Amino acid sequence: MGKKYFYAGLIILSVMFVRSISADEDSKRKLTEELVSVLGVQNLADKMFEQVRLLQISQIENVISSEKDSTGATALQENITELIRKKFEWEAIKNDYIAIYEEAFNEEDIKGLLDFHKSPLGQKLLEKNPEIMEKSMEIGKKRMVGIIPEVQKTIKDWIIERKNVKWEKLGEEKTKK
Repeated sequence: MGKKYFYAGLIILSVMFVRSISADEDSKRKLTEELVSVLGVQNLADKMFEQVRLLQISQIENVISSEKDSTGATALQENITELIRKKFEWEAIKNDYIAIYEEAFNEEDIKGLLDFHKSPLGQKLLEKNPEIMEKSMEIGKKRMVGIIPEVQKTIKDWIIERKNVKWEKLGEEKTKK
Protein backbone atom coordinates (compact mmCIF):
# COMPACT_ATOMS: atom_id res chain seq x y z
CA MET A 1 0.00 0.00 0.00
CA GLY A 2 2.82 2.39 0.91
CA LYS A 3 4.48 1.75 -2.43
CA LYS A 4 1.32 2.82 -4.27
CA TYR A 5 1.31 6.17 -2.49
CA PHE A 6 5.00 6.59 -3.08
CA TYR A 7 4.63 5.95 -6.83
CA ALA A 8 1.49 8.09 -7.04
CA GLY A 9 3.35 10.91 -5.32
CA LEU A 10 6.30 10.45 -7.63
CA ILE A 11 4.02 10.64 -10.67
CA ILE A 12 2.31 13.78 -9.34
CA LEU A 13 5.67 15.45 -8.71
CA SER A 14 6.85 14.48 -12.18
CA VAL A 15 3.74 15.97 -13.79
CA MET A 16 4.12 19.16 -11.76
CA PHE A 17 7.79 19.40 -12.74
CA VAL A 18 6.97 18.97 -16.44
CA ARG A 19 4.20 21.57 -16.20
CA SER A 20 6.59 23.93 -14.43
CA ILE A 21 9.15 23.53 -17.22
CA SER A 22 6.42 23.98 -19.83
CA ALA A 23 5.19 27.16 -18.08
CA ASP A 24 8.76 28.49 -17.96
CA GLU A 25 9.21 27.74 -21.67
CA ASP A 26 5.88 29.43 -22.46
CA SER A 27 6.93 32.47 -20.45
CA LYS A 28 10.31 32.63 -22.21
CA ARG A 29 8.61 32.12 -25.59
CA LYS A 30 6.21 35.03 -25.00
CA LEU A 31 9.05 37.27 -23.85
CA THR A 32 11.14 36.27 -26.87
CA GLU A 33 8.25 36.99 -29.24
CA GLU A 34 7.91 40.41 -27.63
CA LEU A 35 11.66 41.03 -27.98
CA VAL A 36 11.61 40.04 -31.65
CA SER A 37 8.72 42.45 -32.13
CA VAL A 38 10.39 45.32 -30.24
CA LEU A 39 13.62 44.79 -32.19
CA GLY A 40 11.72 45.07 -35.49
CA VAL A 41 13.01 41.74 -36.77
CA GLN A 42 9.99 41.39 -39.06
CA ASN A 43 10.93 44.65 -40.77
CA LEU A 44 14.50 43.41 -41.23
CA ALA A 45 13.20 40.13 -42.65
CA ASP A 46 10.95 42.03 -45.06
CA LYS A 47 13.95 44.06 -46.23
CA MET A 48 15.94 40.85 -46.67
CA PHE A 49 13.13 39.43 -48.83
CA GLU A 50 13.13 42.57 -50.95
CA GLN A 51 16.89 42.30 -51.51
CA VAL A 52 16.56 38.63 -52.48
CA ARG A 53 13.65 39.51 -54.79
CA LEU A 54 15.62 42.25 -56.54
CA LEU A 55 18.63 39.95 -56.93
CA GLN A 56 16.36 37.27 -58.39
CA ILE A 57 14.83 39.76 -60.84
CA SER A 58 18.30 40.84 -61.95
CA GLN A 59 19.42 37.24 -62.46
CA ILE A 60 16.31 36.36 -64.44
CA GLU A 61 16.73 39.46 -66.61
CA ASN A 62 20.31 38.41 -67.36
CA VAL A 63 19.18 34.92 -68.37
CA ILE A 64 16.26 36.20 -70.41
CA SER A 65 18.36 38.82 -72.22
CA SER A 66 20.58 36.01 -73.52
CA GLU A 67 17.59 34.07 -74.85
CA LYS A 68 16.24 34.71 -78.36
CA ASP A 69 12.66 34.02 -77.27
CA SER A 70 11.61 35.56 -73.96
CA THR A 71 7.96 34.54 -74.21
CA GLY A 72 6.53 33.94 -70.75
CA ALA A 73 9.40 35.72 -69.00
CA THR A 74 7.05 37.90 -66.95
CA ALA A 75 5.09 34.87 -65.78
CA LEU A 76 8.36 33.09 -64.92
CA GLN A 77 9.52 36.07 -62.89
CA GLU A 78 6.18 36.26 -61.05
CA ASN A 79 6.26 32.52 -60.28
CA ILE A 80 9.78 32.69 -58.87
CA THR A 81 8.96 35.82 -56.87
CA GLU A 82 5.98 34.00 -55.35
CA LEU A 83 8.16 30.99 -54.46
CA ILE A 84 10.66 33.25 -52.73
CA ARG A 85 7.92 35.23 -50.99
CA LYS A 86 6.46 32.03 -49.52
CA LYS A 87 9.86 31.03 -48.11
CA PHE A 88 10.66 34.48 -46.71
CA GLU A 89 7.26 35.70 -45.50
CA TRP A 90 7.22 36.52 -41.81
CA GLU A 91 4.94 33.69 -40.72
CA ALA A 92 7.26 31.18 -42.42
CA ILE A 93 10.44 32.43 -40.72
CA LYS A 94 9.18 33.93 -37.45
CA ASN A 95 9.80 30.77 -35.41
CA ASP A 96 13.34 30.51 -36.79
CA TYR A 97 14.17 33.99 -35.51
CA ILE A 98 12.52 33.34 -32.15
CA ALA A 99 14.58 30.15 -31.82
CA ILE A 100 17.79 32.12 -32.47
CA TYR A 101 17.04 34.47 -29.58
CA GLU A 102 15.80 31.68 -27.30
CA GLU A 103 19.04 29.78 -27.83
CA ALA A 104 21.24 32.83 -27.39
CA PHE A 105 19.64 34.24 -24.22
CA ASN A 106 18.05 32.96 -21.05
CA GLU A 107 14.79 34.40 -19.76
CA GLU A 108 16.48 36.96 -17.51
CA ASP A 109 18.61 38.18 -20.44
CA ILE A 110 15.51 38.55 -22.59
CA LYS A 111 13.77 40.55 -19.84
CA GLY A 112 16.84 42.80 -19.60
CA LEU A 113 16.98 43.26 -23.35
CA LEU A 114 13.28 44.12 -23.41
CA ASP A 115 13.69 46.64 -20.60
CA PHE A 116 16.62 48.25 -22.41
CA HIS A 117 15.04 48.33 -25.88
CA LYS A 118 11.82 49.76 -24.47
CA SER A 119 13.77 52.55 -22.73
CA PRO A 120 14.36 55.89 -24.48
CA LEU A 121 18.03 54.99 -25.06
CA GLY A 122 17.07 51.56 -26.43
CA GLN A 123 14.52 53.16 -28.74
CA LYS A 124 17.15 55.62 -29.92
CA LEU A 125 19.53 52.73 -30.65
CA LEU A 126 16.83 50.94 -32.65
CA GLU A 127 16.11 54.16 -34.53
CA LYS A 128 19.78 54.83 -35.30
CA ASN A 129 20.78 51.21 -36.04
CA PRO A 130 19.90 51.28 -39.77
CA GLU A 131 21.97 54.45 -40.23
CA ILE A 132 24.86 52.94 -38.25
CA MET A 133 24.71 49.75 -40.30
CA GLU A 134 24.61 51.70 -43.56
CA LYS A 135 27.67 53.72 -42.54
CA SER A 136 29.43 50.52 -41.46
CA MET A 137 28.72 49.01 -44.87
CA GLU A 138 30.14 52.11 -46.54
CA ILE A 139 33.36 51.71 -44.55
CA GLY A 140 33.58 48.11 -45.75
CA LYS A 141 32.92 49.12 -49.36
CA LYS A 142 35.57 51.85 -49.26
CA ARG A 143 38.13 49.46 -47.83
CA MET A 144 37.30 46.84 -50.46
CA VAL A 145 37.64 49.37 -53.27
CA GLY A 146 41.05 50.32 -51.90
CA ILE A 147 42.21 46.73 -51.67
CA ILE A 148 40.87 45.47 -55.03
CA PRO A 149 44.05 46.41 -56.98
CA GLU A 150 46.17 44.55 -54.40
CA VAL A 151 43.91 41.51 -54.57
CA GLN A 152 44.02 41.55 -58.37
CA LYS A 153 47.82 41.79 -58.33
CA THR A 154 48.09 38.96 -55.81
CA ILE A 155 45.86 36.76 -57.97
CA LYS A 156 47.79 37.68 -61.12
CA ASP A 157 51.12 36.90 -59.41
CA TRP A 158 49.74 33.57 -58.18
CA ILE A 159 48.58 32.64 -61.70
CA ILE A 160 51.94 33.62 -63.21
CA GLU A 161 53.82 31.68 -60.54
CA ARG A 162 51.68 28.58 -61.15
CA LYS A 163 52.27 28.84 -64.89
CA ASN A 164 56.03 29.21 -64.34
CA VAL A 165 56.05 26.18 -62.04
CA LYS A 166 54.17 24.17 -64.65
CA TRP A 167 56.64 25.24 -67.36
CA GLU A 168 59.57 24.40 -65.11
CA LYS A 169 58.13 20.96 -64.36
CA LEU A 170 57.45 20.41 -68.05
CA GLY A 171 61.06 21.39 -68.86
CA GLU A 172 62.39 19.01 -66.18
CA GLU A 173 60.33 16.17 -67.57
CA LYS A 174 61.68 16.77 -71.07
CA THR A 175 65.29 16.83 -69.90
CA LYS A 176 64.80 13.53 -68.01
CA LYS A 177 63.65 11.77 -71.16
